[in-house]
This record gives sequence, structure tokens and C-alpha cells, in this order.
Amino acid sequence: MNISMAIADPDKEYLYRLTEVLQQNRGLNISAFTSLENLRKAMENTRFDVLLFDPDISGERISLFDFRLAVCLYSEECRGAELYRDCRKVLKYQRVSNIYKYILGEYADKAGYSMDLDSRTDTRLIGVYSPCGGAGKTTLSLALACRLRALGNRVLFLSLEQFDSSPVVQEPGEEGITALVEAVNDEKINFRMKLTAVARHGLENVDCLTGFRRLVDYEAVTGDEISRVLQALKKDSDYQYIVVDMESNLDAVNREAFRLADQIVLVEKPGETANHKMKTFLEQAAVQEQKEKMLLIRNFAENGSAYLKGAKLPVFGVVHHYGNLSLKNVIQTVNSSGEYDADQLLGRL
Repeated sequence: MNISMAIADPDKEYLYRLTEVLQQNRGLNISAFTSLENLRKAMENTRFDVLLFDPDISGERISLFDFRLAVCLYSEECRGAELYRDCRKVLKYQRVSNIYKYILGEYADKAGYSMDLDSRTDTRLIGVYSPCGGAGKTTLSLALACRLRALGNRVLFLSLEQFDSSPVVQEPGEEGITALVEAVNDEKINFRMKLTAVARHGLENVDCLTGFRRLVDYEAVTGDEISRVLQALKKDSDYQYIVVDMESNLDAVNREAFRLADQIVLVEKPGETANHKMKTFLEQAAVQEQKEKMLLIRNFAENGSAYLKGAKLPVFGVVHHYGNLSLKNVIQTVNSSGEYDADQLLGRL
């Protein structure tokens, strides 16, 4: 990604602060201007992909046709905003990271799709699954993602639940998985840029994508679309590990995650009902074909906990029952207590 961006703003102090922060992002080549005249002179020799401008840079409307994307920096103080009612706008006085993500998201829709599904990558997909609801999949998915991040890896957390429960410990974004589904369905959208735009920092600085927030969005997605999204994430992202919190039902969406995962972490909880569901799950022919990439982690351990016997799967962790601790505290405690062996998991990837 290499985007040439011109920023035009008469406020030198604001322009300096904005440029200084934006230049920290890879792939941006930024030129700053405090007058329209200087911008026009530069355009005689340079073609800019993006123009980010304060409408008060000129008393008259400036031509925006020479840019693939033009974004107006608006604020209550702007006098010339009315000249650009048809132009994309972003709030001027806010976090620069939000401005960056907005621009990247809008530009991704114009830049063209660049995913190469045949290229090699080191990205590994880890699916976290249980056939029984309430087994602690989300808790252990987040704990594992945080642990991998603490080991110095670039990690993405992705929820494929019908209703994403991870916002309990991290702020949800406006779009996430649904935006990536749209990206793989539109060849005009640059997938990598869209991913950068919608991914956000979550718990312990793990990047995360907002999961499904509306049932209609979940029901509208097909297995083929999720397959293409997961392949794109593996082939066209900078992450070393992607941890997927899966839904307990193996519908078309989650079957694709199950199939494409490099490793499946099965989360088991004790009890007769949970044992029955796990036993039935492991007996399925489609599951038998995937057994070689499964590891078992036993959750909610207490004295006398009854887990399924004879599962014949490697067990890489037994996690205690932490009662009424908050989800965030459970995640931190699980990782600090060393109740599962991350090295055993990584050694199989």
C-alpha cells in the first residue's frame, strides 16, 4: 500500500500535529500545504491520490476532480463547508487515528481489489469451538489471543458468533466482519486497506474485528463468503495468528471456519449434558476427518469435575472455575496462572 496524500489547511499548528501523527502509518506519502496556491504548484509535478482539506483553504470551491478521493475536514468554525455539501466529510477535531481509518476505509472502496489467494503466507488460523454453549469459548479465545500477543506476535481476534459477546471487554466498532464480506464481494474494494480501516485495538492491544450485531446480517452471510473472507485474511493480511471465536452450531458459516482452521481448540466443560454433546460431536464423520488438528482445553475445573473419558485428543490445558470474577479479570488470571500451554499449541502450527 502506497497512498500519496495532500493535506491543505491554513492552520499551521493543526497541520503540523495532523501530519506528524499520520506519517507514523505505513504506506502514506504525505505532503502538507497551508495555501491553495502552493497545493496547485505541487500538483503540476505530482499526482495525489487523496486530498484532505479544510474548506476555508479558499473562499471559492476548489476542483476535486484531480483526486481519487477528496475529504473535507469540517468543524463548527468552518465558513466554507456549505461549498462542499456533496463531498465526503470527516470531523476535524478528533483522534487522528479515527481520521486515518475513515480515509483508509473510503479509499479502499476506490482503490481496487488486490488479494492474491495463491501467494504464500505465515498467517495461521486458530478456531476455538465447543458443541456446548456456555463452555467459555469467548473467554478462552480472548485469553489465547492476548497470550499470543504478549509473546510478541501480530494477532487478530474475530468472532463468528451470531451475537458477538467480546464487546463485554472491548469497545465495538461500527463495522467489522460485515465490511469484509462486502469487500470480498466487490472487486473494486482493496481488501487489505479495508481490513486496516475496520480492525481496531482491543483488549491487551490485540487487533479485533466487530462481529455480527444483527441477526439479519448473520443470516445473510453464506458459507462461501466466509470462506473467501478467511482465505483473504490468511493470504492478504500482516497477522501471524488469527483467533476465531466460533458459534456452537456448525452451520455453513462456522463449518467453513472449522475446515480452514490450521488448529482447532476444543473447549470442554464438565457435566453429563456437556459430555453427551462432546461425545456426539466427536463421532461425526466430518469431525473425524479433522481430528488431527484438534487440541482439548478443559474449562471450569473443580474438585471432582467430570469430563468426557476416551476423547483421545491431546489436552493442553485445564482451567479452573473462577466464579464471579469479571470476564476481563478471568482472562488476565488464566494467562498469569499458566493453566494452559501456549507453546504446545504453537508447536503444532
